[in-house]
Amino acid sequence: MSKISFIQAGLFTTVQDGGRRGYQSLGMPTAGAMDTYAFSLANALVGNAINQSAIEATLLGPTIEIDTDCVFAVTGADMGAALNGQSIELNRAYAAKAGSVIALGPANGAAGDIWPLRAAWAAIWSWVAVQRIPRPR
Repeated sequence: MSKISFIQAGLFTTVQDGGRRGYQSLGMPTAGAMDTYAFSLANALVGNAINQSAIEATLLGPTIEIDTDCVFAVTGADMGAALNGQSIELNRAYAAKAGSVIALGPANGAAGDIWPLRAAWAAIWSWVAVQRIPRPR
């Protein structure tokens, strides 16, 4: 089974999906990603369904090692995203090889504004299992 390993968890890192709308009258909150635009964009960039689970980081992001080839995107706040120590741009899909390290640092934004302090990650992996990119044989 494929996995991701958290080298550093970040300050507040969670796995989120698109939420559950239409059940508030039964007492269930909507939940899901805080920044729905960044969440949906990240999923669209890597070719996932818009509501596919993604990693959301707040204030200080995680450092993650992947054990399979994948495609990922970082959207939302500028948190100094890096792939194997090299800076990467927001709102763009990247291919990463097995053993790569994807890192987010502290959020760069206005201290009083909650929205720039969000970053959503999406990759070709779900919360439980990784969908591998087939390797040529």
